[in-house]
Amino acid sequence: MRIDNKGVSTIFLNIVLLPIIFLVVMLILIILLWYMFHKLLTKWLNIEKDIRSYGDDHLNERHKKVDWTIRIITFMLIFLGYILNYEIDPRHNYWFLEPVFLFFIYIIFSSILQSRLEWKYIENKNYALFTILQLLFMLLLLALGTTFLHFIFEII
Repeated sequence: MRIDNKGVSTIFLNIVLLPIIFLVVMLILIILLWYMFHKLLTKWLNIEKDIRSYGDDHLNERHKKVDWTIRIITFMLIFLGYILNYEIDPRHNYWFLEPVFLFFIYIIFSSILQSRLEWKYIENKNYALFTILQLLFMLLLLALGTTFLHFIFEII
């Protein structure tokens, strides 16, 4: 039995190349939407400049300790999830112990903590609103993106 080159190239295009192109386009679109949302939100809330820089966003020592506690618990849960999902019984995965799910739970808890402390310690309350609206927009993008990806990959 002989496979012609046209059939192989069609399979390669449909199974490998199109999903990669699609994911790259989706990633670029999400980055552009995030950037535009960030710029519009800072103008709308009248925030001149973000008080935090990425990775150094603690408002005080208490915030730093609580944030690091959340990070350590998240890391331990990811490690525990790996052991339970892949080492003990690889046929049965617990969705709530998947690393992606735990990472997004970490982002939610960290953002809520951040906005609560911004509301409490920063005079301009718009910073707290900014953090919550960013979290909600990120969750909206996640929901739309996963729904769209599920729909596209069912077609392919």
